[in-house]
Amino acid sequence: MSDKTREQQHFEAIHRGNDARQLLENTMLIAAFKSVKDTLHEQWAKSPARDAEGREKLFQMLGLLKMVENHIRSHIETGEQADIVFKDEQARRKIFGII
Repeated sequence: MSDKTREQQHFEAIHRGNDARQLLENTMLIAAFKSVKDTLHEQWAKSPARDAEGREKLFQMLGLLKMVENHIRSHIETGEQADIVFKDEQARRKIFGII
């Protein structure tokens, strides 16, 4: 069992979610993702049809880039859920006079 309290875990998840949101809204990261995607698509379009291995590698690179984006997005979603749970717990404590 973790030594961290539920409240600490919620705060950490919320903080990671906020950090992740800032990443995905960062203009430099947005431009970098777009540039990499565009380059990979361009390389695929220019590759000879007989180069199945090369095309497969490009496809894998695009998949990996999507995995990175999805991983960052999952932190945003987890942070949002942690925020909802935290606020709900705070409201319940207030209602029942625990705070």
